[in-house]
Amino acid sequence: PNIEVCKQILRTVTSLCASQKNVVHIPTPDPGARLVIVGDLHGHFEDLMHVLREHGEPQMGPGGVKYLFNGDFVDRGAWGPEVLLVIYCLKLRCPDAVFLNRGNHEDEQQNLKPDNGFVHSHCTRAFGSDAMRMYALCRRSFREIALCHVIANEIVVIHGGLPLDPNIKLEDINEIDRRRSVPMHHCSLLGYPRYQTV
Repeated sequence: PNIEVCKQILRTVTSLCASQKNVVHIPTPDPGARLVIVGDLHGHFEDLMHVLREHGEPQMGPGGVKYLFNGDFVDRGAWGPEVLLVIYCLKLRCPDAVFLNRGNHEDEQQNLKPDNGFVHSHCTRAFGSDAMRMYALCRRSFREIALCHVIANEIVVIHGGLPLDPNIKLEDINEIDRRRSVPMHHCSLLGYPRYQTV
């Protein structure tokens, strides 16, 4: 992909997401419209294309379709940069029809693991000698992605499931500083703690 275009996409979506709170409210879909929740693409580009072919491109209004991408856009699958850029382009094109939740793989600790491959393999393949500069922009964008969406004031969608502590309220989630690495004591929002029994 063209590096300058990619930089602009990453910077623009970062600014857009930065204006949102940790908890984003999605209104009830219009009559005849759909909301599709997509989880854990993990860099599998063909899976993303299948979802879009099956449900259509995002659009507002009656008969339209909205998407909530519920985290883990990258790592594992080799096409993470492309999956991320397509999702970001959809968000920029239809900001009120595309929503993004941060998952535990939208975090530097996960991205740097050799098994996951996003930084040292996938970004290098996609961006060549600009890989580390482009990853820095990706990482910056990850820190601005919302943590939770509430659909029609009834359904809560959080990557990794609801908090294990039943006393956690949406206001508590809004107070989390999402603009840093995922702290272990908050990981019940983004994935279960190690050795957790459910």
